[in-house]
Amino acid sequence: MLAARAGLKVIRLHDARHTHASLMLKQGVHPKIVQERLGHASIKIISLHIPM
Repeated sequence: MLAARAGLKVIRLHDARHTHASLMLKQGVHPKIVQERLGHASIKIISLHIPM
């Protein structure tokens, strides 16, 4: 893979998506906005990204 040859850690697309959601929440983006951006049907899924 290109990332491995460049010495970068290989991550799955899903991991990048999770990181994106977590960073948005950490920056104070409202969970409803995060839900819409990720295309989740329920805001309950977003609660999995919120650190407790």
